Amino acid sequence: VLKMPLFYGFQQTMLELFGEERKRELALQPTERAFHASDRPSPPLGSNAVAVAPARSADGATRLLVNSHQPYAGPVAWYEVRLRSDEGWDVAGGVFPGSPVMLHGTNRDLGWASTVNQPDLSDIYVLETAPGEPDRYRYDGGWRDFEKGEATFAVRLLGRLRWPARRELLRSEHGPALRRPHGTYAVRVVGEGELRALEQYYRMNKAKNLEEWRSALELQALPSINFVYADREGNIGYVYNARSPRRKPGWNSQQYLPGDRSDLVWTETHAFDETPQLWNPASHFVASANHDPFHATTDPHNLSRGDYAESRGIETRMTNRALRALELYGGDPSITAEEFRAYKYDKLYSERSEARRITAEVLAASPEALGHDPELLRAQQILSGWDFRADVDSRSAPLGIVTATPVIVAMMREAEPVAPLDAFRDAVAALQRHHGRLDPTWGEVNRFRRGKLDLPADGGPDVLRALEAFVLDGRGTYDVRSGDCFVMFVEWDDAGEIQVETVHQYGSATLDASSPHYAD
Repeated sequence: VLKMPLFYGFQQTMLELFGEERKRELALQPTERAFHASDRPSPPLGSNAVAVAPARSADGATRLLVNSHQPYAGPVAWYEVRLRSDEGWDVAGGVFPGSPVMLHGTNRDLGWASTVNQPDLSDIYVLETAPGEPDRYRYDGGWRDFEKGEATFAVRLLGRLRWPARRELLRSEHGPALRRPHGTYAVRVVGEGELRALEQYYRMNKAKNLEEWRSALELQALPSINFVYADREGNIGYVYNARSPRRKPGWNSQQYLPGDRSDLVWTETHAFDETPQLWNPASHFVASANHDPFHATTDPHNLSRGDYAESRGIETRMTNRALRALELYGGDPSITAEEFRAYKYDKLYSERSEARRITAEVLAASPEALGHDPELLRAQQILSGWDFRADVDSRSAPLGIVTATPVIVAMMREAEPVAPLDAFRDAVAALQRHHGRLDPTWGEVNRFRRGKLDLPADGGPDVLRALEAFVLDGRGTYDVRSGDCFVMFVEWDDAGEIQVETVHQYGSATLDASSPHYAD
């Protein structure tokens, strides 16, 4: 219940209300364009999922890639599991610590992979309180009383010493409400009070065919998360799973909404059958990498954005991982088992990627723009030799990736923009200061560290071989702690026999640093 809304970014909705001032404008009336979908780049972090049908496999097999990117340790780190019972439960896959059901992976008949999506599933309302009566708010021309309560938290101070912290609880017709110095707000969020997520996952675990699996999804207990599906019968599919609100047409839900109108308080969500989903396309493959769901395969076999209400807030962005998945899996009409695996570990930035655009801007800078600085001009020359691969031995990848990453991360977080030339200057200074040269190898900058191990790592942000570290540490290195962690290759041969191979970041001793297996 706690974690599910965090996957589509609800925490950002809440955190902005705790800022020092109001962050968004108030929508005062309907507009011609109700929702302005974001086309900014996706965060460099994310997940990959691919399914290939028999007609696109060189050997007639059906293949599924499960490749979610999570932290290597902590409450949402993947933990590999095999669950088996005498009553037919037989699954292998990934769980988060404490989950009693497999969250993604496969049983003998079917499997699925998950990636995060970010539909618009929450709205913020600005409430007008009555003059001199802050416990009442205007609603449909009259005044309503807040439902009030109090929450008590036992805060540990020292040892067994605890202090009870008390906080006011408010609720309006819209949902939970809170008072801030810059206004009183209410939040309406999909999935509030939803308790059936584990039931839905359990039904997905036990499903024996596509019909049973789709029936489990019809519960819509999971407010978001994409699914890529494959089974032993050769079916493949992509589901942009989102329990989207049925909003009043014409209002921009990316702004704050007036809280005095009941017609803006949605009470229904779109049914599962109205969810974007693509089954057994004629292209014979689907891919998901936290990107526009209307590019889940190659054209002309995609869904059409025009068939779905703009108010649902479906993202439009394309990640580099998505571009490369479409180029690789979509460009090969006869994929072998070896190619299926090799494509997953691709380390190239696409010609259409943000990394290439940022690099091109830096390379186009004139000597005057670089202040005729000989170090910057030499760095520019080194960068010009980058083949746009995050290879461990590359001596130009550090300049390229360390320059591009802060620019993209700032765009993703909607923070103050970072100019590519400023990021380039910072990258040059950091590499020279920490490594004593402008061209250390990428493996010297990108590191796997665990216990006594300190190893060079290839791959990087937003490539299919995904390693996610976005800020140089005090040693001038990326200390990789998330990204590729649980990778599963599932294959049903042309006779329907299953083979499963997995790679996991390390063993089960994730917290016990004294274990001899801590850094396996």
